[in-house]
Amino acid sequence: MPLFRKRKASQPFPPERAAEVQRYAKEALLLSGRLKRPMTPNDLYMILYVPWELVDHVMAAITDVPTVSLDQLSSDDLARLDNASQSAISASYQADPQHLQEEGLSLGDIAVRSPKDWTLDQIKELFGFIVAVLQLKTLPPRDSWPIDIKDLAHRASTLPPTAQSTYGLVSELGIGVYKARLVKEALG
Repeated sequence: MPLFRKRKASQPFPPERAAEVQRYAKEALLLSGRLKRPMTPNDLYMILYVPWELVDHVMAAITDVPTVSLDQLSSDDLARLDNASQSAISASYQADPQHLQEEGLSLGDIAVRSPKDWTLDQIKELFGFIVAVLQLKTLPPRDSWPIDIKDLAHRASTLPPTAQSTYGLVSELGIGVYKARLVKEALG
């Protein structure tokens, strides 16, 4: 006999509990980041005491990452997210560079290293931005790059090869992930 009964898909989500789902989802991401593994429905129920009727909704909230379209971002939003990426990635890189290089960043890593007052949506937006930058196939033309990229590339060329990864450049040069991708491209 199963310990839990599966929720019926037809059960509607009560909108008045949206804030509760957001709170549990953020707690789940923080735990995921600390444990360095994804959360399961059982984790939500048994460790975080998420009410069973909300487990599916919390799971959906922590697995649904928004797609960030870089070309749709204003220059202010690009700068804001790039600066935020620097803090989160640097903290992750300094805590465990090998894990970061092998496993990459998770939404839980971002939750653990983002400001405590950030909402779930802000955490997910930053993670979506980082993913979009890392998956960027075509970078903008070099003549539109910030003027400091050439100097940053020169500084990066003096770093050991292990620190010349995108994550290493973010941490070692104190720049955001977008600038790090440009520097990495400039290095050739």
